[in-house]
Amino acid sequence: LMKNRVGKVIYVGKAIDLKKRVSSYFANVAKDPKTTLLVKEIADIDVIVTDTEVEALLTENTLIKEYRPRFNVNLKDDKNYLSLRIDVRDEFPRFTLVRAVKRDGALYFGPYTNAGAVRQSDKWISATFGLRQCTDHKFANRSRPCIYYEIGQSSAPCVGYISHEDYHKSVDQAVMFLRGKDEALVRELTDRMSALSDEMRFEEAAVLRDRIAAIAEMVTVQKVVSTDDIDRDVIGLSR
Repeated sequence: LMKNRVGKVIYVGKAIDLKKRVSSYFANVAKDPKTTLLVKEIADIDVIVTDTEVEALLTENTLIKEYRPRFNVNLKDDKNYLSLRIDVRDEFPRFTLVRAVKRDGALYFGPYTNAGAVRQSDKWISATFGLRQCTDHKFANRSRPCIYYEIGQSSAPCVGYISHEDYHKSVDQAVMFLRGKDEALVRELTDRMSALSDEMRFEEAAVLRDRIAAIAEMVTVQKVVSTDDIDRDVIGLSR
């Protein structure tokens, strides 16, 4: 975070090798007019160390939106990274991808820096937990199941193939997964699968078996930015 004489942040930047990056601003080489003016105004520099490049990218985005430095061009507007949104108050909720996080009572997960990856994750989550992927208009006007039902990636709530209660159980499981409670979710699904098997409801048990396998394959550790608009300091202690 580069600051001027009165302590105002005028530029935010990131680099794998921060020493090399900062030194380049003061090297005796030709610079573009914007950089030349920036260097003349720099009076102090603050540094934040992050664990990963992704965390650095998210931190940079957050700081630019907070300080709106005059020498930053990108990320200054309200454009944001993609987040997953679901409103569990709907009768049959579905996940959508959004860039703006609103205080509308819905659940938001993210933001995610890789747009392609989060789009794939959106499809994977909906398919794994059997959630609808069609728009509200198509959902309201369907008279027969869509192709996603035919290939085992939807429970077809549009034509009443699943009850409201059972559908919301699947939604709750998807939310548990996105909140990082995958171990508790797998235990819950395993217990339910065993119960269904004891009742000789083997087709339903097989669905849960496939869901458990898909979760095990997908689970990765990730860092996300909180969207609750609360400023906080986080302290970690290792002994």
